[in-house]
Amino acid sequence: MKGSEGLTAANINGIEWNLEDRGLVEVLQPFAHGGGERRLYGTYPFKVGRVFVKSFLEKGLLGAIRNKVNPRGRVEYLMSRKLASFGISTPVCYGYGSGPGTSCVVHEYIEGESFIDAFHRSRDRQELIAALAEMLRTLKEHHVLHNDLHLDNVLVSKGRLYLIDLHKMNVKDSFSRADEISNLSHALAMAYWTMTPDEKETFFLCYGNVEIRDEAERTLKTMHMRWILRKQHRAFENTSKTRWKGRYLYVLGRQDLSRGAFVETIKRDTKVTVERYADHVRKTYRSRRRLKRAWKAHVALVYLDLPLIPDTFCLSAPAPFRRGYIAMEDLGGRGEELDRHVDRVYDGASGKERKALADSLALFLKEALRTGVVHHDLKACNVFRLENGTFRFLDVEDITFRQADGDVLHRMLVQLNTTLPRRITFRDRLRFLARLASSSDLDRRQLLEKVMRDSNGREIVYQGADGLKIESW
Repeated sequence: MKGSEGLTAANINGIEWNLEDRGLVEVLQPFAHGGGERRLYGTYPFKVGRVFVKSFLEKGLLGAIRNKVNPRGRVEYLMSRKLASFGISTPVCYGYGSGPGTSCVVHEYIEGESFIDAFHRSRDRQELIAALAEMLRTLKEHHVLHNDLHLDNVLVSKGRLYLIDLHKMNVKDSFSRADEISNLSHALAMAYWTMTPDEKETFFLCYGNVEIRDEAERTLKTMHMRWILRKQHRAFENTSKTRWKGRYLYVLGRQDLSRGAFVETIKRDTKVTVERYADHVRKTYRSRRRLKRAWKAHVALVYLDLPLIPDTFCLSAPAPFRRGYIAMEDLGGRGEELDRHVDRVYDGASGKERKALADSLALFLKEALRTGVVHHDLKACNVFRLENGTFRFLDVEDITFRQADGDVLHRMLVQLNTTLPRRITFRDRLRFLARLASSSDLDRRQLLEKVMRDSNGREIVYQGADGLKIESW
């Protein structure tokens, strides 16, 4: 029986399908949307490859109207065909379906990885950046607006980029500057803050519009902060990154990384208890508000997918007579806090080694600030140096997300400057402060003078290799 657009119509498990190939009728028999999930996915063998099936749960009156008038599965099917005519790669679409509260689409299964995963993994990212710029230029040329163009919706397979999640796309009669900025900012949002200056320049050169960069970056900054706030707002929900199981909210893929036996207590004070277990560190909070703030920061950093803190494993929700905790990666035995490290190695380090330490620390902090990560208690004991020369923030509850202005940067630098040994030379301190401040549009000389002046009026307090030390300038 022929359905709409000349496709084969078939009712499979209550879903009215319109299919390009009758052989799919048997293939789709195991698939059914249920369980109240917002999305449901399945992959099945078909001919010499596989097909990917996706269904959308349509909720409420608006969802019912949309499903009746213009189902999302049908939108994806038609958009896939249109994009193919423009020379834009998408998985080949084989049909769509709809049923009570459900809309579905079936298309070719692409063996690949998301652009953002490929981007972080690649040692040579220039080719990926150029390909993304080319795709965005093609979208602009054909007036295609994608309202959900994040880099998880771009697949990389054998060096080729494929657009997915097409139901939020439309082809416009005219393409405004705002449409262009929207495509650019959505596509770059997940990666831009980790791109090097050369990579950013490559992108806009390949895109063919260098002049639009400043406007795109302003939009990206605003979007970045809004995106983080949305992720924090949903920090205690089931999402693409987290899932509740009983009283535990796990980061997906890390469910089995926090089950080891108790080893020792690392720290206990009026705010927290930090304990080491065989396969994780557990931080228990006396204050529920502090626990909530910490978990929201952890979740935002999970989404950012940047190596700024110990890997997050799970949240144990508080209950009457039971405090909540966060389980995370144990860094013990793989490095030490920055103040202890500097106190231990500084005297015996060569000038080259001292410079390398200062430069690597400055680079770490610059990357954090560039992505809007601000640590409000940046004592040296809250920066952990790993043996491989990289760093992690500790006390994640003191992290917030904002664009750092002069006051924020000044406070962070004074905290760090007064929690490192006094014997660090003025030249080494100045080199580090100058390297870090170079990421700011502020008057660097004025900022550095203010940091040094305000540091001189304070004691130096730090944990040395042999214990707590208090020094004066």
